[in-house]
Amino acid sequence: MRLDVLIRVSQQAGRGDHLRSPEQQLAMCEQAAPAVGGEIVNRDAPPAIDVSGRTMDRADIHTIRERLRDGLTDGVIMAWTDRFSRAPIEESMTIFREITTAGGHFVVAEMGMDIRPDDPHGETMLVHSLQQARVQYLQITKRWALSRGNAVKAGKAMGVPPFGYRFADPTPRAHTRGVVDSRLVADRTAPVVRELFERKATGATWLELARWLDTAAPKPNRGRWARSSVEFMIRNRTYLGEVRHGQDVHASAHEPLIPAGLWSRAQNDPGRRTPRGTYLLSGLVRCAGCGRRMQGTSGSRHAPRYGCVTAGCSNRSSITAARLDDETVRQLFRRLEEFHARAIDEADVDRAREEVDRRTGEVERLAQVVPTHPAAVAAHQKALTAAESALADAEYQLEQLARAQSQAGPDVRELERDWPSLTLNDRREIVRAGVDAVLVRRASRGTSDVAGRILVVFRGDGPAELVAGRQPIRSWAWNDHPGSLRTAA
Repeated sequence: MRLDVLIRVSQQAGRGDHLRSPEQQLAMCEQAAPAVGGEIVNRDAPPAIDVSGRTMDRADIHTIRERLRDGLTDGVIMAWTDRFSRAPIEESMTIFREITTAGGHFVVAEMGMDIRPDDPHGETMLVHSLQQARVQYLQITKRWALSRGNAVKAGKAMGVPPFGYRFADPTPRAHTRGVVDSRLVADRTAPVVRELFERKATGATWLELARWLDTAAPKPNRGRWARSSVEFMIRNRTYLGEVRHGQDVHASAHEPLIPAGLWSRAQNDPGRRTPRGTYLLSGLVRCAGCGRRMQGTSGSRHAPRYGCVTAGCSNRSSITAARLDDETVRQLFRRLEEFHARAIDEADVDRAREEVDRRTGEVERLAQVVPTHPAAVAAHQKALTAAESALADAEYQLEQLARAQSQAGPDVRELERDWPSLTLNDRREIVRAGVDAVLVRRASRGTSDVAGRILVVFRGDGPAELVAGRQPIRSWAWNDHPGSLRTAA
């Protein structure tokens, strides 16, 4: 009788538990197999390490079923039934019956039995043993949930510290897993995290952020940062000072690296990739006749131009690239001058600061409440989320006012003076930081006024359906200011 040995070590049981070690399980099965007329045929197969028995949808179970179906084995042997399953009894017995109905043997070394489906005594013992394994799993889960909740209340983090943090005391605890103090404190890379969020909030793409991290925080193995890793960092609420695990949340567990306002702004859509080529406004220029992006082209007979290439556009626009670039930059500089000429009332800053203090107090008050009833937990979490959102808005408003009050911003005259010496990529970065789109009308006969044909849509002023990616063909019309922009009938 050829038998596959099933060896499983779960994380809940502990990696160092010698009583459930793979070696101990294999020794028990090798001793029991001859007593039932069996021989282990997959002795060299890797055991299932750190695999929970809470479900039967597991790779080790699937392998045994496939080998039985292919005639490579006559059954399975395990040291204890809890190595087979800690899942609900109906799931466990379904797999047992599938194995035995197919003619497979089901041997439990602890019982010294080959349990057959026509043996009521053996099946009763199996059901009782599986149910005990299920009870133990539920008890372990409950104890783990209690320990996890206590750890979160104490502000302790679980897992690996996020980039920018370290454990307060990373010394491994004696005779157990974990560290002496897993509360998080900022490490020397914390300023890099702040800069990363600032760059994301101002429109950087995931790829740009990853390549920047390659320079600002190179990995020890000379590997490159992945875009998915950067996105996970930006979405990680641990940087707000939170520790959370499942339903357990501690909103002020450690020092936040990122203010709530900046974190909220960094959740914007990733920026648009700066295009290659020789055209300043590539990706920004839109045809008013169809709303689609215009392409920069150059030929031997004409100066470089932006032109509409959309099939089906009945009002294709075309305009000289140099003239459109110059007019767009002129309007951008004028916009910057107007923006930095605005006066900020001190009373507005004071009111914004008072609002932040009030919202902070509300969040702190809610964070001290620890409800236990499920309905109360849900209501409390909803109230806390709303309070945090209101605080983020208040902090963002204060940050904007304080920045405008304390900084005059870039000197527009210096920027105009230095503009010709800037690289094309530097110019693109400046333009794309302030402009969402440039709409171009088709020229009427005898018209040469570029300003009358275009509408520069500054950052945040344009409708989403215009600024977003590829959209259905639709015409756009305006009078003499951005507020009149509308889709044409």
